[in-house]
Amino acid sequence: MDELTYRARSNLGKAAFRPLKKGMFLIGRVVPLGDDWLISGNLAAFPASERSALLTQAAELSLRSPELVFRNPEKLAAARRMLADQRELFIELYGDELIVVPVDVLAERVNAFWNAVAEKAGGTEKAKADFDFPEEMDYAETVAIHFDPDTGLSFYFDFGLLQDAFDNPALLARRRYRETVTSYLRDDSVSPAAIRILAERDPEKAGVVFQKLLKKRGFSWEEHGEALLRKHKARYFETPQLPTNIPVSETMAEHLRNNRLGQRE
Repeated sequence: MDELTYRARSNLGKAAFRPLKKGMFLIGRVVPLGDDWLISGNLAAFPASERSALLTQAAELSLRSPELVFRNPEKLAAARRMLADQRELFIELYGDELIVVPVDVLAERVNAFWNAVAEKAGGTEKAKADFDFPEEMDYAETVAIHFDPDTGLSFYFDFGLLQDAFDNPALLARRRYRETVTSYLRDDSVSPAAIRILAERDPEKAGVVFQKLLKKRGFSWEEHGEALLRKHKARYFETPQLPTNIPVSETMAEHLRNNRLGQRE
């Protein structure tokens, strides 16, 4: 996945490696040992004929756990270059890094963006995003599509309500607006970027929003806002935010393309 070379040793000596032949695949654990690595526990060895199945597993794991891919600093740098190019394209297409649209046009806008990315890269296949929303999002009327410069595309449901509350803090007197702002603040699965973007547009109004929400008359966004986000979004500050674009090797890319074509046939 990370395409790095690991020079591994075994405390069992050469006997640990006798069953292995060039072209085999191994699944196991290695732990740091100075500049090298030490095999820890048993290795599962697979013959070269299992290449296709193991590449599929590696591709799936790469998508689920991008931090494994980004142990390779060159991969991380490549992903960030991709993000920068795609963000420019998103802004060129929609005029800003964040747009708010009705939920029913979300797929259309996202597909248009990915089609533009594919066209710029010389691809011909049309994007067909399939959005499987959580049940709790069924009520949402609007969604913000945000191209975060650090991670890529993010989606914020009912962002229109949040935006209205920041434009007119008096709306916090209404339950739905108050619950929406509370959810965006306290749900640690939601990036702090959603609140930060609106607060930075008008810090004074943002201060009033949280004065009303928290019942703290002295709250100032410029003075207390960052601490508030760190309190409720600790995971985002403690964990590096990685790109959602995962660069894969030509070998894996070809394998994934072939698998897709095979499934269609």
